[in-house]
Amino acid sequence: AIVQSAQASGADADALLSAAVESGDFGEVVTTIIGLLGDFYPDWSGGGYCLNDGNEPDYMKLNPSLWVYSTRSSCCTRYYSYAYNDCMGSDAVPSGKYYPDWDQNQESRCVSDGQEPDYMASNPTAWMYDSAEECCTRYYSWDLGACVTNSGGTAVESATRKWYVLDGEEKCVQDCEINASEPTCGGLANPWDSLFATSSDCCSQ
Repeated sequence: AIVQSAQASGADADALLSAAVESGDFGEVVTTIIGLLGDFYPDWSGGGYCLNDGNEPDYMKLNPSLWVYSTRSSCCTRYYSYAYNDCMGSDAVPSGKYYPDWDQNQESRCVSDGQEPDYMASNPTAWMYDSAEECCTRYYSWDLGACVTNSGGTAVESATRKWYVLDGEEKCVQDCEINASEPTCGGLANPWDSLFATSSDCCSQ
């Protein structure tokens, strides 16, 4: 009863031990904890995603290097990348990283709300970034300033204040947001623009 209740609530080994201390019944709990320390396998027949209850099929036990993984995350990434967040369940931890918010299709922006799609969550190094500026540079380079602002950052943080040749015009401007008080600012430079330390260096090109 203790284990069934704990499993239903997604309890971990610490929670099971606490329950055992309160009840004085350690037999069933110890058996379950041993299972918690085991490797994870895909529960294709039971629909339970990745489990570590020690009940993997014999063919997995005979070739564990091919089928089982030491962490739930590794197992979910390998077998359930299309449903990674569901597979991780209570073990899912928001990455805090920024990803392109393509679903809203209204403005250029990156968000870090922990609601990234499963394919991004299962492979964060390929899709996600530590800052809004990095994410916007990667996915919205043509609208960088607006993306940074829409993502909760400030364009000032992205500005280098170096000089570049403004597209379509034969003049050099600074890499900073356009504003009336600084007429040399031409907007944030594109990733492909060559930057120069001084206006003279820029104009000599």
